[in-house]
Amino acid sequence: MIVPDYDTAPDVHWPVSEEQAYDVYRWILDHGSAYGWDLSRVTIGGASAGSKIAMSVVAQAIDDGGPLPIALTSEFGCSDLSRSDATRTTTIANPVVPAAMIGLARRTYFLGADPLDPRVSVALHPRLGEFPPTLIMTGEHDTLRHEMNDLAADLVKRGVQVTHREFPGVDHGFTHNRPVEIAREAVFMIGAHLRAAHARVGEAGGPPSTTG
Repeated sequence: MIVPDYDTAPDVHWPVSEEQAYDVYRWILDHGSAYGWDLSRVTIGGASAGSKIAMSVVAQAIDDGGPLPIALTSEFGCSDLSRSDATRTTTIANPVVPAAMIGLARRTYFLGADPLDPRVSVALHPRLGEFPPTLIMTGEHDTLRHEMNDLAADLVKRGVQVTHREFPGVDHGFTHNRPVEIAREAVFMIGAHLRAAHARVGEAGGPPSTTG
């Protein structure tokens, strides 16, 4: 497992974090064989902002016509900065990600960025249908669940193999909080998704998917 570090606001603005993560992905593909890594089984994923970064890496790979990860996982992610904050609803009084936090992100890291740019809002990317098999997990009380639930539905319409689960009674960060049963189930879902992707590669006996 490789966990890339990337710079964040206020030190940098968009698209530095996304580009740094993509540079790490490209480095893995270019140099991983020297470490004995199986480059036919590269997967990518993340939670919260890391989910957005992971999806951005996939989108950048599609745009470059390069090899894609064989699977993508997203836990309580975000994908559409163009959405009105009025749509980020929840039934609890103090959600982990209030609208003010999204506004802060717009005024800092995304300062000057066009939220309608697909490089900013991955959900608006015109080639979403080329995404690899994708796992999207959301929480019932998370204010970000709407955009990710919508993304899951959109990916399905575009022919992407999607596993989607909204966990009841939990907010943002449910993989690291109580109830333990839901956190465990979510982690097991990630493992199952990745095992299935690895099995498909083993059956096909081929290299990573490519575009272009």
